Amino acid sequence: MRIKSIELQNFRNIASLSLQAAPDVNVIHGENAQGKTNLTEAIWMFTGAKSFRGAKDREMIRFGEDHCRTDLVFQSALREETASIELNQPDARGEKRAKTVCLNEVPLNSAAELAGQFYAVVFSPAHLSLVREGPALRRKFLDTAIGQIMPRYGHYLHEYQRTLLQRNTLLKDAERHPQLLETKSGRRTLPAQRRRLLFAAHAMWNVSAHWQHRSMRGFPPAESSLTCIICAALKNRTAAPGINCAATISSSCTGSGRRI
Repeated sequence: MRIKSIELQNFRNIASLSLQAAPDVNVIHGENAQGKTNLTEAIWMFTGAKSFRGAKDREMIRFGEDHCRTDLVFQSALREETASIELNQPDARGEKRAKTVCLNEVPLNSAAELAGQFYAVVFSPAHLSLVREGPALRRKFLDTAIGQIMPRYGHYLHEYQRTLLQRNTLLKDAERHPQLLETKSGRRTLPAQRRRLLFAAHAMWNVSAHWQHRSMRGFPPAESSLTCIICAALKNRTAAPGINCAATISSSCTGSGRRI
């Protein structure tokens, strides 16, 4: 996997850029506030993940412009491929306009479908918070990593988060509107929400366990720091009935790794 070329138009402070990458190592250098991190962010967006800076789509559009576009040509294991992402400002009525994402000139439903097509790893000063801050950031970091290698994990994660939000909203509103707890056919809605939540959590556990097994090949199980990071990041996930995620994963961690 390597980048052959990238073109940017109206991406943050970059009005226009066309870059042909060298076949080996490429070093981007320059003065502060010239767009080095912006270029890195533009490349990262082709992984299918959200901005590693936590930015919204409209914040990536150059000030005073109504859209931005990024085009990437990269060499995968099989062939040369192309991808493009176009972001648009809301129209005059304030309504959102669709984001356009293409892979090999074929439109995709969302940028998330690029996951598994283009791989990248980014490390920025903000990632120091993985060590300093709480487990939520470490879970998010692993969610992104697993989602690149196994795109179906991203699908289950999205379903888990969506169902969790729906269930919590239902519980919040049920006190004022008890009729929400039953459908028109008389079926109770809360048990159905719980089943969907457990199904998504179980699927995520299966995929992440498979990813852990693949990642641990060649490492001594009891000495691998990566295993311990996974323990810290996944121990609070909801598991399906009969599965204790924390106990299962932590069994491969020893010593100080359990205290991460």
